[in-house]
Amino acid sequence: MSRQRARRTPDPAARASFARLLAVAALVAMFGIGMCVFLSYFKFKSALEAAARSRMEVPATAVREGIQSALALGLPLASVSTAPDLLARERLADAAIEEICVFDESGRVRFSTDGARVGRSIDARWRDAARRGSVKGWHLAEPAQAVLGLSIRNSFDLQLGQVAVRYSLASLQQALDRMRAQLALIALIGWLGTLAFAALVLGLVLRLSAPAAKPGEAALAGG
Repeated sequence: MSRQRARRTPDPAARASFARLLAVAALVAMFGIGMCVFLSYFKFKSALEAAARSRMEVPATAVREGIQSALALGLPLASVSTAPDLLARERLADAAIEEICVFDESGRVRFSTDGARVGRSIDARWRDAARRGSVKGWHLAEPAQAVLGLSIRNSFDLQLGQVAVRYSLASLQQALDRMRAQLALIALIGWLGTLAFAALVLGLVLRLSAPAAKPGEAALAGG
């Protein structure tokens, strides 16, 4: 009579432990991958916003330097005749720019690429942001657009007004939407892969830890 090799048979309690451990592994993996996705998304968002602000600083700086050069000759802010052409030229520097304007300390728009705004008062939020701004400038973010501003000073370092660049956030939002979709797919694949690996490891541990069946019981189980 040939000797039959003992087989390990997991009992119901072991199967229940397997299910519980697998559920815990699924929750831990979901939390870990979710945190990674969350941090990656906001890191990407911050990088995009910083890049957009850096781009908008270029035309804003060019306008400020052009106007300050005229102010150094003794011209008042409202009499800088080269300002409209300068604003129009810098408006073409980036397709995301919706408007470039120059307003004085009273909040009145002196020059703008949007002619309808000339002579009007700026939004109160712009004025508050400019008042709180530093030497490096100020920034105001809104749901669909953002505004970056730099102060305009004369040769005596007296602040005479602000140059503001209003730009659309549509392209940034589209990039964020694409990133969200990609991260969701990566997270799903990673979670399923982690779950499959955990199930494989737990199943192996379960088989190795299960008690071995006696030869007689194995023969009866085999028919």
